[in-house]
Amino acid sequence: MNLYNYPMFEVISWYLAIFLIGALAAPLGYFLFGRLKDYGYPFYRIIGLGFITYIAWILGSLRILPFSNLSILVSIFFLALSSFLIVHFKKIHVTKDFFRKALLYEIMFIVFCFLFIAYKLYHSEIKDIEKFMDFAFLNALLRTSYFPPQDPWFAGEPINYYYFGHLGAAVLTKLTLIKSGVTFNLMVATNYVFYVTGIFSLAYNLTKKYFWSFLAIVIAAFMGNISFIIGVLSKAEFKATNIIKVLFQEQTSVWWAEATRIIPGTINEFPLYSFLLGDLHAHYLDLPFVLTAILALFLILKEETDLIFKVFLGILFSILFITNSWDYLIYAVFLILVLLYRNGFKKEGILESLKFGSIVGGVSLIGLLPFYLNFAPGSQGIKIVTAPRTEIEHFLILFSLQMFVVAIFLGLRFYKKVKGKKDFILPFLIILGVGAFIFKSAQILPFLFILSFLLSILILEDKKINEEAKFNYVLIGMSFFIILFCEVFYLKDIYGIDFQRANTIFKLYYELWIYLSLSVVWVAYYLWEKKEKINYVFFPVAFILLLASIYYLPNSVKVSADGFQKKLGLDGTKYIENKYPYDYMAIEWLNKSVKGSKIIAEKPGNSYTDDSRISSYTGLATPLGWLGHEWGWHGSADGLVPRRDDVAKLYQTNDEKEAWEIIDRYKIDYIYMGELERKDLAINPNSPINKLGETVYKNKKVEIIKVKR
Repeated sequence: MNLYNYPMFEVISWYLAIFLIGALAAPLGYFLFGRLKDYGYPFYRIIGLGFITYIAWILGSLRILPFSNLSILVSIFFLALSSFLIVHFKKIHVTKDFFRKALLYEIMFIVFCFLFIAYKLYHSEIKDIEKFMDFAFLNALLRTSYFPPQDPWFAGEPINYYYFGHLGAAVLTKLTLIKSGVTFNLMVATNYVFYVTGIFSLAYNLTKKYFWSFLAIVIAAFMGNISFIIGVLSKAEFKATNIIKVLFQEQTSVWWAEATRIIPGTINEFPLYSFLLGDLHAHYLDLPFVLTAILALFLILKEETDLIFKVFLGILFSILFITNSWDYLIYAVFLILVLLYRNGFKKEGILESLKFGSIVGGVSLIGLLPFYLNFAPGSQGIKIVTAPRTEIEHFLILFSLQMFVVAIFLGLRFYKKVKGKKDFILPFLIILGVGAFIFKSAQILPFLFILSFLLSILILEDKKINEEAKFNYVLIGMSFFIILFCEVFYLKDIYGIDFQRANTIFKLYYELWIYLSLSVVWVAYYLWEKKEKINYVFFPVAFILLLASIYYLPNSVKVSADGFQKKLGLDGTKYIENKYPYDYMAIEWLNKSVKGSKIIAEKPGNSYTDDSRISSYTGLATPLGWLGHEWGWHGSADGLVPRRDDVAKLYQTNDEKEAWEIIDRYKIDYIYMGELERKDLAINPNSPINKLGETVYKNKKVEIIKVKR
């Protein structure tokens, strides 16, 4: 009896593997974050998985050990050894409070894990958007011996994209022996559990209160923006008597994905949408490491850290780069702001900041070098924005609750500072002048100027505030930096002027969502504790905006899971099994019979279609997969079209010599002839394909030829 045929056994095996990794990493995690109020417990699993994955990656990158269960076990040994040395030399002492916090987080982990996996049972098919790409990366990594892995959609060349997050999923797949079609979905769910518990921990360390920490989960992880409720109301008959009825009826007039396309020509994704979408994409996989970096930066602002902590932060920055390179740049700026705020602008302070930054930067650059030496960025550098900039209306739809809370807080704090002071008349006049310009221009920049002006004065004036309040200022400062950067600069990629800011806003606003979510919770906590008079207006308005933003949740969950009409199970490969059953049988044979990183010819791929299904579902490399994606990763279409044409010729030519030239050019090991190849490539009836090798697999609609060498 195969126990892995039972989903619950797979889930339990997965949970136990992650739990044991966290347990092994506990001494290391406690050593790094044990001084915090909750001891940083939720981050032990993230640290453990990151440690094991990184060591296995280094061993494979330097060709010391091939990527296998052996290299993973060696990595686990090094993690255990590190923890043992810390326990032995640092004499760690844990209290009863630690075990109480640990129990709380374990309960939270299990509850959210159950909740998210239960949802995935109804939304597990590996299809559409980026899932084919992410699944291709996962399967290619499972086949590779060394790093970088061969690009499954550009045979003969390494993956020219960030893949460390996918490697973490591959490590767990090898460790648990669970089918990758299942671990794909388990990783989607687990990653969001890491995010939810990490957000809770950050909020708890900022407020020391459980209520505000749970509220942080709601705002950061279960909330959308107000575009959905605006869309519903705008498309309904707007009468006071039927507003309630309209809001509570099933919504079909507004598509749930529209909430991520508010600013024209850009992508405005947020974590809840990412989870519901179900892609294992780089920005989503980096969430746990991003939250770990935020926690580390908070600790740096809070107290002195030692050399080991600096080295840890350097390696964490390396992981950020290999997982999602955009985040490396963002957190480099974050680190600079924290160091300057902590150490000041005097000579001694600047030197201390430089010393700290040099250690972290040096370690991180060495740590990411094996990746960077095989990585050719597809972007063409930072350029000045020439497309229309963000209108304040669109921005406030995205961040209504967040900007209301931040603006009220900064305005209130500023008012308290200037109350009764004549030397603040000029700042008031400046604010009024810029405020008038906002209504004229209707853009975000003047609004941002006012808030940044207030923030700057408060940072200079608020000398006697605690570290939590200072960190809130840093979060707001980083938020304003991101907004300003996206209005002035963009990273040039393959998109034209209408979409020049698409990826820049996509990747940077993703972090903006996290910063503003944490700031909202701390500000609400601060105002509540201070019992400010404005609370009588502030909290009712904030609550209404919170409800308007949460309104996105129930419909999006239901629609994304197709109304929970059919339980699909956790195996995402059921999509191909149901739609292309003969392809599925061939894929199963390939996965069982073909080992290593071989090359297979299949129909060249068009992005966001079922093309490249064989390379995606097996990890075998094909000469050309999704053309649009490869274009984006390499920054150019050079060399892509010839590959597409060559593969088509392989199926269409009646010249055996020409066929052999194509096979030799791309070192093709197998030729796949399935439903899509026969339908779309018009295979020549006189094709010499069968003369090129032997048929090693065949069913009613599929034939696989193994090329003779």
